[in-house]
Amino acid sequence: MLLAQATALPIAVIGLSTLLLLLDGPWFALWLQSALLPMKEPVILVQDSEELEGPENLLLRMLVHTDEISDPAASGAVHAAYARLLDSTGRPDAALNHYKRARELAATATTNAPQTMQLGDGILQLGMESTTFAEARLKLVQAYLAHGLTAEADHEAQQLLEELVGLSPVHIAAAYRVAAQARRELGEPKAALRLLRFARWRLERTSDPEGPDEHMLVLGEVAEAHLSLGKFQEAYTVLQDLSHILQSSTGASKPAEAEVAKPEISSALRRILGDVASFSGDVDQALAHYRRALELEGVVRPARPRNTSRIKKSIDLLPCTGAMCPSLVQEESSCEVLSGTCKRR
Repeated sequence: MLLAQATALPIAVIGLSTLLLLLDGPWFALWLQSALLPMKEPVILVQDSEELEGPENLLLRMLVHTDEISDPAASGAVHAAYARLLDSTGRPDAALNHYKRARELAATATTNAPQTMQLGDGILQLGMESTTFAEARLKLVQAYLAHGLTAEADHEAQQLLEELVGLSPVHIAAAYRVAAQARRELGEPKAALRLLRFARWRLERTSDPEGPDEHMLVLGEVAEAHLSLGKFQEAYTVLQDLSHILQSSTGASKPAEAEVAKPEISSALRRILGDVASFSGDVDQALAHYRRALELEGVVRPARPRNTSRIKKSIDLLPCTGAMCPSLVQEESSCEVLSGTCKRR
């Protein structure tokens, strides 16, 4: 009985910590507080939302009340949830520290409570701990990349690729995707494409419900790698495949409906389409894609400030040729021409 309870607690905390960022509301925060934090008296629901504790303070209290030594899995889950909250509120430096700590605690949990089975002469590591460790490492690689720490991202990703036994095809594909992104940002797009070929191969052989989403993320990275090689037509073809998967996976009858159904993926699709148009010299088409990407990014939750900044930067760098970017005021006081680009003051 005690063993079952000890196993169930980390699972509950991980699930609830994730939901905290998706259901950012005072009623949910109050319920979570009553479920996970010790209280002397029962909770009484009140209608004054100002009396309820916000998600950030609640997560900080959870960090204090969760023992890293006795329950590293639960503590790591809280660190990961807090890192995501910091990311969504424009505090990436602080978020990176918590992503690092989440990875360390997930590694400890995996070491302390390995779930294994004999496979021939070897041992196969299975279970929640190994999956959580992989997810923590994926998040850390992405955080490194967002900070421009490409070498650190590549090192962590390469270590992850060596420890994929027992993970689902979707997790394996995600590991190859972030490793490919690191290689691309290191200036090795051909190496990135080799990694992505294996990711696509794994996804084409799974019926996992999360497979289509990861497949679209992989295709987006494939398009980015082709762009790095100057292969615009190849990139565009891949993005068309991505668009078809997006529409079929959502069951939408129109592309616009599919975009609304999955804005977190559609925003990236539109941004890369904007890059293709920009590199091809079609400024008006690029601007249309970037504007739509911004609209979609605006409804993504949790918010992704870095993605929004990246799209805005792409708009600011559009050439000032032909029909001037309509989003920029065509006056010398607001747009100066520097090497053929528009810069907002």
